[in-house]
Amino acid sequence: MQSTFASLFSSFQQNADSAHSAQSLNAFLQKVVESSVKIETCLEPSDHGIQLTATITSMFQTPFPNVNCSITFESEGIRWSSLSASQQTLSGQVQGSQSLFEAPGPILPLCQHIEKLQIKTEEPVQCDARIRLEFPGPMPHSTIPIEHAFGIYVIDQLPKSISTEQPSGDAVHYREYPANALRLLMQIPPHQGLTPGLCIALQLSHLQGPKITCRIEGFSDDLTIARIGFYAHSDAVLDILELVVRELDKLNK
Repeated sequence: MQSTFASLFSSFQQNADSAHSAQSLNAFLQKVVESSVKIETCLEPSDHGIQLTATITSMFQTPFPNVNCSITFESEGIRWSSLSASQQTLSGQVQGSQSLFEAPGPILPLCQHIEKLQIKTEEPVQCDARIRLEFPGPMPHSTIPIEHAFGIYVIDQLPKSISTEQPSGDAVHYREYPANALRLLMQIPPHQGLTPGLCIALQLSHLQGPKITCRIEGFSDDLTIARIGFYAHSDAVLDILELVVRELDKLNK
């Protein structure tokens, strides 16, 4: 890919001064890379924090050598480690790969590079994060960067399960959300029907016991909107409950 960028740069130089040519080519290549490389992220709770799956899809016909990848969090006290890395071609062939987050490496043509990272926090946090890829540029020591921003939400860090235990007392909050969004956000399996009285327990592992219960209280006439009650099993979870409700409000706007 370095030679491809270099040949394009040489062509530009024939028709413009070097400074203007370099600036024009960098802008052009930036658009090419942004339109041909996509970054997607998926977060889910795990026994040791959060598992992040980052998928980098390259639609280029040629490989990228020495791609550098980094991740940053806008919050202190967050640690991460690489769990696995693999590359899958669009034809379905899978092979192991080194982690681009640990050392620069290649991305194959027409493939998906899939990284799994373990993100560790002392307690559930809410923050913005960013993945940055740097591709080799047309000149020595130059790079073409692209970035992907995503949010780490408290709701992603809480293990969820269907509970047969009905909450006692009054709900702290009542909300109305689309039923399909509720199923997705609460990770309710497809075979589980959504019915009044269904309870989803959100476990706060760092507290080892207290939890939040979300109960379906009812539905709209057309069954598309679910009315949810949020219950705290102890005062220790009230702050987290408030964060969860604010996040769900934001995600369902």
